[in-house]
Amino acid sequence: FTLSVILFTTLSLSLPVHPAQNRAAPKSRNSLDHLEARLPSSISGSVHKRDPGATILINGSPTTLSDIDRSKYTPLKRQEVATTPRYRRSSDPATTAGAKTTGGTYQLLDMYKGKDFLNPEKWQYWSESDPTHGSVNYQTMEAAVEKKLAFVGDDGTVTLAVDDTTALGDGENRDSVRISSVKKYDSGLFIASFSAMPYGCSVWPAWWTVGDNWPNQGEIDVLENVHNANANQYTFHTGEGCTIQASDGMTAKLNNEQCAVSGGSDNAGCGMVDTSNPNYSYGKQFNEIGGGIFAHLWNDKGIQIWHFPKTSIPKDITAGTPSLANWGKPAAFLPNGASCDTGTHFKGHNLVIDTTLCGDWANGTYSGAGCPGTCSDAVKDPKNYKTAKWNINYIAVYSAEGGSTGGNRSTAGTNVETGTEPGALAAVVSSPVVSEPSALLTQRFVTSIAELTATTSSVTVATGDPR
Repeated sequence: FTLSVILFTTLSLSLPVHPAQNRAAPKSRNSLDHLEARLPSSISGSVHKRDPGATILINGSPTTLSDIDRSKYTPLKRQEVATTPRYRRSSDPATTAGAKTTGGTYQLLDMYKGKDFLNPEKWQYWSESDPTHGSVNYQTMEAAVEKKLAFVGDDGTVTLAVDDTTALGDGENRDSVRISSVKKYDSGLFIASFSAMPYGCSVWPAWWTVGDNWPNQGEIDVLENVHNANANQYTFHTGEGCTIQASDGMTAKLNNEQCAVSGGSDNAGCGMVDTSNPNYSYGKQFNEIGGGIFAHLWNDKGIQIWHFPKTSIPKDITAGTPSLANWGKPAAFLPNGASCDTGTHFKGHNLVIDTTLCGDWANGTYSGAGCPGTCSDAVKDPKNYKTAKWNINYIAVYSAEGGSTGGNRSTAGTNVETGTEPGALAAVVSSPVVSEPSALLTQRFVTSIAELTATTSSVTVATGDPR
């Protein structure tokens, strides 16, 4: 029997949140005493039995706490409190950063958004020369922020841009940004939401992952192409001993079966081009509809990549409860097996976002792309880079427990955000435990679904330590 509690207040919540981490969940607490300390007394008093006259709704009927027959209800795990953002874009997953989704295959490990991308403990800014020989000066974080090449917008969107204001002379490089995650990953479900991506003559953007020992630890190019391409190219790079075969298990067109980098010179990898129709997987077309999501699953089955345009993002992604059963075939799929042991070829990857100019790929294909003059000429003119910027909504990293590639997902124990405006309801379902059956709605227990509404903020109650 599930008890739903809705507590209404017109008071403004003033929850202590670190200014540089205003979307991160607080550390786990083991007692509801912390709930009382975090909330104004008018709310905490309504939750706890020290305010027995508080009126709540039970199945739609107003009831005071003192009138509840607690013998009817199963007590629940004690809870912890986590603050939720004051705003949320419709493309954001509902699961709060730091909260754990349980009861299914995927558990949220890391949520990167907003100021996370300006946090040196989470993302590093590459400031060395470009390994792909591009005509760029990659900036430190401090320089990128000062030059407004890296910033967080009012809506929380993160922009990483190429300099579009400075006229350059012959042979000069243009300022740009390349970032990589501090944390390394050996598997997982990675969901990246972009509202815009760089494109244009000479522009070579990429969202990818890579190991330190390239190519032997592998590279996964999730979103990449050059110039004004109208379709994304998915590519895997490895050491010797990895090939891929065209199959009906993916929708992209395979261009090259050999994933290995031969002698360090042939960097083509096993690439495949998105064949969606209409195709919103890259560049101008991607941006015109407001972007979309790229998701890739790396587990013991291999590596699969999906693209979802902004107009058709699965609801389970925005709900923070990804379920591959609703996603259809992947665009790209490198199976784990005899032709490629993905567990051997892909290890210890950092997440990377960058925009280079010209370089090994874009320079050699410049004239064939219908671009005017030469690639080096393009670099000199800042007007060519008005569209050379990333707008990042978030990057979510989930564990891939059990290596499953699909199946139905239980929502028990997961956060479910029910609104997108300040003060929207936030709820969580918690599993019951056997202890203190008469203690429901005391300071040790809260209800299985707690919904707190306020005029300026909201509070999410997330499953805590049951001990």
